[in-house]
Amino acid sequence: MITRRIFAAAPLALSALPLPALAAPRTLSGTVVYRERIALPPGATVEVSLLDVSLADAPSRTIARTRIVPRGQVPIPYRLRFNDAVIRPGHRYALRAEIRARGQLWFTTTEYHAALVPEASGEIVVQRVAPPAEVGGPAGFWRVESLHGRPLPAGIRATLKIEADGRVSAHSGCNGMGGQATIRDGNIRFGPLVGTMMACPEPRMQVERHFREALEATRSWRIERGALTLLSGRGARLVVLARE
Repeated sequence: MITRRIFAAAPLALSALPLPALAAPRTLSGTVVYRERIALPPGATVEVSLLDVSLADAPSRTIARTRIVPRGQVPIPYRLRFNDAVIRPGHRYALRAEIRARGQLWFTTTEYHAALVPEASGEIVVQRVAPPAEVGGPAGFWRVESLHGRPLPAGIRATLKIEADGRVSAHSGCNGMGGQATIRDGNIRFGPLVGTMMACPEPRMQVERHFREALEATRSWRIERGALTLLSGRGARLVVLARE
């Protein structure tokens, strides 16, 4: 008799337990954009987060986050999935986006971007934190300090300009050259360089020949004490350049 009472009470006790809230999946979608005319290098990543920013005196709470490796340039589409059961009436929500490249933060949201309200926009505008040249990349205007470990002869000035989108222009002290570079992380390859063919007296022609050959042999780069060093496939220093 005692045993029957115990088993009869069990279903009632279980029915009193609260049932978990049913998942109600939702999706926010839109694009991440910036206004600067800067191309993202290969390997850049975009992170979009949905935040609960209701408490002014406490850190925001992350509701959902997605990480994207863009296939092209801006606008970069995103889709952010989350459970509607965690959204609370009366709370304030915001979207935040960041773009990172080469391990550095390049762009981020700097203003409140409302989410989950009727007037909210799916377009997230991010602002530049620092130009690519300031975060350790090879983009910029450079002056040749040495070729194959030797300083340039007195009175000869050679320069190299690398745009954020990989466009290259150079001057050897005699002729100008132009072309395109492919930059991926710490690797760089200069495509065919075309330019003028004016004859110059020595040692300018020798400097030009060595400079062109060094660019064609370059396979990687690194920043050393603010100087750009171009390296061969075996890691030998080909050109050392100082920022102009």
